[in-house]
Amino acid sequence: MLARDSVREKLFFAHNVRCLTFPWHSNARIDRTRVTNPSVARHDMSQVIISVQYAWKEGVDASTVAAAHKKLVDECCAPIAGCRIFRYGLDEPNRRSQSYEVYDSPAAVQALLKSAMADGSPLMPMYAVCEVVPGSVCFQGTKESLETLKDAIAAFGGTCFYTDSQEDSHFAV
Repeated sequence: MLARDSVREKLFFAHNVRCLTFPWHSNARIDRTRVTNPSVARHDMSQVIISVQYAWKEGVDASTVAAAHKKLVDECCAPIAGCRIFRYGLDEPNRRSQSYEVYDSPAAVQALLKSAMADGSPLMPMYAVCEVVPGSVCFQGTKESLETLKDAIAAFGGTCFYTDSQEDSHFAV
């Protein structure tokens, strides 16, 4: 654990300040899994979370898959306003990888899809080295948010997980 006043920690927080906001700092009270300040709980209700698992094609190594993921992140996802997180991980022994994506709204997801489907997109080179594991594409968000994306969800064979029933138990930093 870094010392609170270390230079490295200060740089980390300065670099990630747009992701690390703490809206409860003044008057919200957190009680285990429930946020009792409604303005905090409702803040992220339009967010959409997507996870996808990929199987690597024969003859492809981890560095090639990592490069394909990185190119997708750098060229396709990073420029999208509202793409908060796009993280990927590699499971080299099982020849799989996983992406985890968080978007501010369905509009941000639609912007990403438009970019990903454009000519010259890094999505196609990624599909040249790995393929989506059937049944592994998961979308999480409110019914209203996911209804907006129903065509994309169907095109990717995605499964919807609705967050409406969670009421004010959502928590995000």
